[in-house]
Amino acid sequence: MNVCFENVKVTSIDAQAIERAIATWCLPKEQGGRGLSQRTVAKVLTTMRRIFKFGIRNRCGVEVDPTNGLRKARASRPKQGRQALYTGLHEVTEKEVLTPQEAKQVVLAARPGVYRTII
Repeated sequence: MNVCFENVKVTSIDAQAIERAIATWCLPKEQGGRGLSQRTVAKVLTTMRRIFKFGIRNRCGVEVDPTNGLRKARASRPKQGRQALYTGLHEVTEKEVLTPQEAKQVVLAARPGVYRTII
């Protein structure tokens, strides 16, 4: 919050100011924004909600939570199409596959426990 509202008191922050900040956070860095993902913005808003609720509950001068009127940002991961999943894949060559001796060395070099079980 300090980055966007550094010289503003918490009591004077309204929903419009938060929406402007969100727009700035979501813009790519090349366009003067912060380049944050929707998930990160949702986490920041959750923290802001908690700060405002704390201020209201403890009578710190905050009377209204401006985040109440905001629509929650979608925090879920975007769905990827099949083509997006397969970009960058290539046919595996013989040089990229471990030989039985190399595979044995990897297993023996792994620490006992979960790592060795996974390998």
